[in-house]
Amino acid sequence: MKFLIRSSIIIGISALFLFSSVALAQRTNLLPNGDLEIVEPNFWNKVNEGLGNSVLSWDMENGYNGSRCVKVEKPNTSSDLVGWKSVNNAQLYWNNARAERLYNLSFQAKTEGVNTNPASDDEKIGVLFQFLAAGTVLGEQFITIDQSA
Repeated sequence: MKFLIRSSIIIGISALFLFSSVALAQRTNLLPNGDLEIVEPNFWNKVNEGLGNSVLSWDMENGYNGSRCVKVEKPNTSSDLVGWKSVNNAQLYWNNARAERLYNLSFQAKTEGVNTNPASDDEKIGVLFQFLAAGTVLGEQFITIDQSA
């Protein structure tokens, strides 16, 4: 059903662009990514892109097991973190989560040309899992990745 709805929306938007391209060219686009040219992951937002000359992208070639991945290229240090932050995916997908059950969260990371001797936690690369209830943080865990040479 989701596929059918998405296909209908895409076909409808395509038809709209075909039949009214002149009118649309003269107006401000009210739809985010209405031209369908920006390829970015759903439910993920860029955080501080540009700090340390960073570039954040949706990598279509280097994902784990043939999947896509979010990519962070950061050649210089910066005063703040740079990366990707997900929206509340638990709210979107885990509405039936229950207490007293074990949930396994995981991620894959690949590094290339990173700092191999981080002097502080601020220089470490990893993922932060946060657990919230009604907007209050119940717990969080920062998992670092191996940065050794």
